[in-house]
Amino acid sequence: MDVALHDPVSQRIYSSHVLVRDGTVRLVPVRIRYCWPSELDVMARLAGMMLENRYADYAGNEFGRDSGRHVSST
Repeated sequence: MDVALHDPVSQRIYSSHVLVRDGTVRLVPVRIRYCWPSELDVMARLAGMMLENRYADYAGNEFGRDSGRHVSST
């Protein structure tokens, strides 16, 4: 079972994988901080890189507002 708390203000997801096996319970915590493509662009620029291309996937499909993922190259 997975249990999660999403904090959109801090862009963090706090979750735990709950494993129940042979009468024992084990919690595996997972902490994620996500960022948007525009934030990645700023981080890259601060590191001296410049965005060359952004695609929706590794096949090179066009990135758009409905894209759930992205591949960026510098």
